[in-house]
Amino acid sequence: NGPSGICLSYLLSGYSPYVKPDAIHPHPVLQRKLTEAPGVSIVDQVGLSSGWEGHPHCGKTLPGKNQKDAFMRRKTKRVRDHKDLDYLSEGLEGRCQSPVALLFDALLRPDTDFGGNVDQGDWMGLPDLQVKDWMCRKRRGLRNSRATAGDMAHYYSDYVIKKGLSHNFVNGFVTAKDRSQQPFSLCARNVVLATGTSDSPARLGIPGEALPFLPKMLYPEYHKVHQMMREQSILSPSPYEGYRSLPEHQLLLFKEDRQAVFRDPQGLQKVFGIALVLVLIGSHPDLSFLPGAGADLAMDPNQPLSAKRNPVDVDPFTYQSIHQEGLYAVGPLAGDNFV
Repeated sequence: NGPSGICLSYLLSGYSPYVKPDAIHPHPVLQRKLTEAPGVSIVDQVGLSSGWEGHPHCGKTLPGKNQKDAFMRRKTKRVRDHKDLDYLSEGLEGRCQSPVALLFDALLRPDTDFGGNVDQGDWMGLPDLQVKDWMCRKRRGLRNSRATAGDMAHYYSDYVIKKGLSHNFVNGFVTAKDRSQQPFSLCARNVVLATGTSDSPARLGIPGEALPFLPKMLYPEYHKVHQMMREQSILSPSPYEGYRSLPEHQLLLFKEDRQAVFRDPQGLQKVFGIALVLVLIGSHPDLSFLPGAGADLAMDPNQPLSAKRNPVDVDPFTYQSIHQEGLYAVGPLAGDNFV
């Protein structure tokens, strides 16, 4: 029930994206293309080019393979007679490799790549309800110009209600064969994976990692932690009481008596007493409910599935799995990491 799944539900419920009649996009090429079909939904616009030949966004490359190999593999899967979203997205650059995500990012935040500043809370917003406007109506200000994780959780929940999408969501269930206490079945011609990547915490691979004082599933305010790391080091007084930064130190192990052993840049070991440890090194998706835990769906089936390094291999415009017809993946599973 994250932003990718909610946005997909929004589109499948009949909402279609249109360009505002009086809008002028700062990207001249995109602006020209948008004027070719006024009054037509973005997802229904069609260009005049044919085929895939020479298209710069023909797809992501397999690790260790060149782009031509990846292009030819996709071309054998599907050849188009015309272009639509790929035509509009051609030539765009931004925070993501996905051409469709780049297109909608450029449409929703047109000034981002032209020197404009976008409020950090708006990066996580959904269509037709800006985070800033929602926060103002809730009479809550953005702390440090950024919405908190709790704010965004309430925003997404409120969005589903305000847009009339509640009937599309089933809460409190686990997608697995035997873990749900209230099993049920759904039959569908198409299935979209939008589970995100927060199911399985990444591991440090060091002794003592399983000790009970190591929480692994906490979503902190990462921007604040990063600010603390920038503003203080082990060689300078800390502006934050109780916080010490250890740049270029390697964590070696945790001891049962609540001690952490580090190796400094010179190779010397240092021991610190600790009360609680937060392991903030990310997480991996859990697709154990799929055959082979979804490994066969990755860009490189011989490597672990990873949102950053080895996402689900999908068509860059339809998000359908290259390996399984009728199965789609969106959001971080497909390599899109906007939130």
